[in-house]
Amino acid sequence: MSPMNKDTMEDSTPAVTLSVGQLKALIREEVEKALSQNGHGRVGAGRPSEASRPYLTVKEAADMARLAPSAIRLFIRKRELMAHKVGSRVIIKRTDLEAFLEKCPIGVLNG
Repeated sequence: MSPMNKDTMEDSTPAVTLSVGQLKALIREEVEKALSQNGHGRVGAGRPSEASRPYLTVKEAADMARLAPSAIRLFIRKRELMAHKVGSRVIIKRTDLEAFLEKCPIGVLNG
């Protein structure tokens, strides 16, 4: 790493003495900021938006349908809802869930 000269420095504030803990916190903050700008970092940072993800977990499908995960698993077991097993995970195609939900509307009867 080459030493920085005055022309390449972004911040021209005077030198400040930091403790090791303060320096670690400052470095951590800057690294997290850089990672989040690049689409990496902590949970949720840089992840595709929920609507753009084509596959859902059972829990995500249940949240989207406002059902219990056990109900989603029941529909999968009864083969009413298509799902895929990838390793030990069960995933559901978003479009399959939407089609399943739309084919099961509840009609309101006028009494």
